[in-house]
Parts: sequence; C-alpha cells; structure tokens
Amino acid sequence: MRFKEKSSSYINWILLSIFFGYQFLLRSSVGTFTNEIRQTFHLDSEQFANLAVYTMLTYSILQIPFGILLDKLGIRRVILPSLALCIIGQYVFTHAASYSMALLGRIILGIGCVPGYIGAIKLIVECFPEKSSLFIGISSAFGVLAVACCNPIIKWISLHYNTWFAASHCMIYAGIVLLITCFLLLHPKQTVVMSQTDTNLGERIKSVFFNYKIYICALFVIGTNIIAMVFADLWAPSFLHTKYSLSELCAVSYTQLIYTGCIIGTLVLCILFNGINKILFGIRFSCLMMLFILSFLAYGNPSWPLFYLPIALFLLGFFGSADVLAFSCGASMSTPKTAGMTASLINSLGMVGEPILQWVMGKALKMNWDGAVNASGLQLYSTANYETALGIFVKLTIGVLIIACCYRVKKHTQVMDSAS
Repeated sequence: MRFKEKSSSYINWILLSIFFGYQFLLRSSVGTFTNEIRQTFHLDSEQFANLAVYTMLTYSILQIPFGILLDKLGIRRVILPSLALCIIGQYVFTHAASYSMALLGRIILGIGCVPGYIGAIKLIVECFPEKSSLFIGISSAFGVLAVACCNPIIKWISLHYNTWFAASHCMIYAGIVLLITCFLLLHPKQTVVMSQTDTNLGERIKSVFFNYKIYICALFVIGTNIIAMVFADLWAPSFLHTKYSLSELCAVSYTQLIYTGCIIGTLVLCILFNGINKILFGIRFSCLMMLFILSFLAYGNPSWPLFYLPIALFLLGFFGSADVLAFSCGASMSTPKTAGMTASLINSLGMVGEPILQWVMGKALKMNWDGAVNASGLQLYSTANYETALGIFVKLTIGVLIIACCYRVKKHTQVMDSAS
C-alpha cells in the first residue's frame, strides 16, 4: 500500500513539473514569434511588449490569492481549472480578431499560469518534505529545460508550415493532452486541505504574512537569481560589448552562458545542499561567490585574459540559481496547510524585485551618462557608467550576504505547525 502511495506521489510531482514547464513555455513563446505576431496584429514595439507585460502582471498579482486557494481547496481543484484557462487563453490569443482580444487572451493565459510553480512546491512539501530542495530544484530545472528544448521545436513548426498559428495549435493540443492526463492521474492526498469551515484559516494567513523569515527568503531570491537574470536579460550584451570590445553577436553568445549556468546550478546546488542546515550554507556560499563574480565583472581589467570572462558568466548563472535553495528554506518553515501561501509570497516578492532592479540599474546608467550619443541619437553608456550601475548590485549582494550569515532556522521550525 505504501509503495502505491509513493508511486502516486511521484506521478503527481511529474505531472505538476510538466505543467510548470508547459505554462513557462506558453508565457515565453510570444518572444519566439516576435515578427510574425507583430505582423498579424500590426503592432508597434510598445504594443507587442504589452502582450508580455499584461501576462506577467496578471501572473504576479495573483500569486498570493492562488497560494491561499491551493491551501484551502487542494492541488487538484486548482490545477485542473488553471490548466484549462491556459488552453483557453492560448486559443483566444491565437484566434483573436483584434489587438484587444489578443490582450484578453494573454491575461487569461496569465491567470492559468499562476499555480504552476507554487503548486509543484506545495506538493513537494506534502509528499517529499525531507528532500524538498532536491525536488524543487529538479522541477525548476525542468521548467527552464522545457523552454530551451521546445522553443526551437515550435519555431521549426512555424517555419515548416509558414505560419505561427500551426505552432500555437500544437501547444494547445499538447495542453489538452496534459489536461486529460491530469484529470485521470492527478490525485494528491486531500487530508492536508483546509476545510471550508476551518476557523484557523485567518491564523494561518497571519502566520505566513507576518513571519519575517519568509520575507528574508524572498530577499535571498532577489540577491541571487533576480540579480543574475536582470543583468542577463537587459544589460549583459551591451555591457560586454562596451567593456570587453566584443562583437554584438559574441556578446549575446556569452550571455547565454549565464542561462546555461542557471540550468546546471539548479540541479547541482540542490543535490549538494539538501537539508536545512546545508541549504543555509549553500545560500551563504552562493551569495559570497556572487559577490566575487559581480566585483570581477564590474571592476575587472578588460586587458585580463579573455577566457576568464565566459567562466565568470557561467558561474554567475550557476550561483544565481541559489533561488531554489531560498524556496526550499521557505518550504522548511511551512506545513502542508501553509505551503501554497508561503511559496506564493516568496515568488511574488521575488518577481516584484526584478522590475525594481531593472529600473534601478537603468536609472543609475542614465544619471551617470556623459552625454555621448550615436549617429541615430541613441544614448551611449561608457564602461564607467556600467561599473557604477553594477556597483549597486555589488552593494546589494554584500547586504544580502550579511543577512544570510546572521539568518538562523531551526531544523523543524514550521509555520503554524501547532495548528496543523
């Protein structure tokens, strides 16, 4: 009987990891068909960007409400409707007759994507509490790998059939297959679900949202993964082009090493630092390495041997993936009845930190701009400008490292454990 329950737990975890990868692919796939989508709806750059912005805003805002729903209704009752909304949103977007309808489809998609990651974390806390960091790491890595592997496939489909609609329909059909599979096989234990008349619901919400240690876990996410991704997503290519005189193509290629390091680090760090005491050491060590790498990038001499650079970029992504350790640290403080809320709060705060850091670095570059422009009037930033802006990240990492060194969590500390 126990073997059957364990097998069911693994099946549930695999299904939720696939759902996480699927919704990740849907959210990011709009960038795979940039020119095709812009041509279909006759969009300028700002209108096209809104297709991603509206999805992410919806995804971010609803993290906490969906975390509460996961704890109150259970995984199955939230995941199945959410997966259906993903399919509906993608269908509405694909067949939209106007830009407004396309935005509506992306908003519906954003709603459906919300419980993908936090649902997987909740299940892991319920079924694999002793190895939570390892399973969270594998699920996270699977999501990134799903995008890395599937994006070229859907791009090939669109080129083969000469339309992005064909690729979108393939994603819709895949979602329908996943929905049917989840309906038949996704049956996690329901003993941990809050009852409709649970008088301790308010206390559990309070125990999560007034626990300062959970907010520190969110700070760890910002201090590792968010810093690495803000640098990689926006400024790395232009920084490498400016400081190290790399060609634009070479700078973009080097930037991909950050993402590669993130995928590998997600798995390796979770294997090395499984267990709450090891998790805290892993966070501290990762923050320390982030500090060295960011300092090297910001203040290193461009005349140093160039082979150091790709190693530093790879390690930036590798240790930036320590955000999975931060999620594991938060999971260690939650019970099955508060796991959804805890994961959603950390995830929501982490995502809020990303646009803030993007704005801060952009503001720092602009404030220290020396007035240089190119032939088209575009502002050009010097190496000194980038060093000043990256210096903010260095200072933030120092602060996070100090907090991590002072941070303590008892092995069996859990949010509202006595109320379970």
